[in-house]
Amino acid sequence: MNHANRSNLVLVFFVCLLTIFLANTSYASGSGGVDRAKQNQYEQGKKTFQRKLACDQCPLYAIELDQQIARDLLPKLRRKGELGKLLSWIERSNVKVYLKKRYKI
Repeated sequence: MNHANRSNLVLVFFVCLLTIFLANTSYASGSGGVDRAKQNQYEQGKKTFQRKLACDQCPLYAIELDQQIARDLLPKLRRKGELGKLLSWIERSNVKVYLKKRYKI
């Protein structure tokens, strides 16, 4: 094998390694994207909960939440539930994520 062929073979080898490395890192970061999306849902749910359900003029004002109260609120967040009527679909979804994660339901 001459020097030019050997150089090409080494180059192809390193390109293959680089491709594998980049594919693995982009695949691994894909799961991080899901985690970030869930975290964003949590943050949005927390904001919506405070702004639309627990503000001074809101239905849950002055209620101290715990796991059981949060669990009891979930059915009320359905579309036709007393709290669900106050929120859009995405807001209901985000508030549910917030309550479930915050109170470990």
